[in-house]
Amino acid sequence: MSRVVVVGYCASGKSSVVAALQKQGVDAEAVAQEHSVIRELWNHYRPEKLIFLDVTLEQIRARRRNPAWPDWIYDLQTERLNGARERADLVVNTAELDLDSVVQRVLNYLEAND
Repeated sequence: MSRVVVVGYCASGKSSVVAALQKQGVDAEAVAQEHSVIRELWNHYRPEKLIFLDVTLEQIRARRRNPAWPDWIYDLQTERLNGARERADLVVNTAELDLDSVVQRVLNYLEAND
């Protein structure tokens, strides 16, 4: 199976998704691209598949239980993630999906494209 790198916003579910994928035997790693000024930090991990986890500002605020979580941080993360989003093999919006559904989408994609 492919080496999988997962990127996305804070609270998009990167760590949880990667942990679940690893339990399924997938070589997966989360990269904190949203915190890096290195535009292609994710590429340093040599992914065969790049998975992008998208999430809305409203959902981040709900997950963090902080209705005032700053929109400027979301905007900054959007800018830092643009290159990864454009290059992603799969984009999954985690705002309306539970962890199992996100993981299953990724696994289905990997099975169909490996």
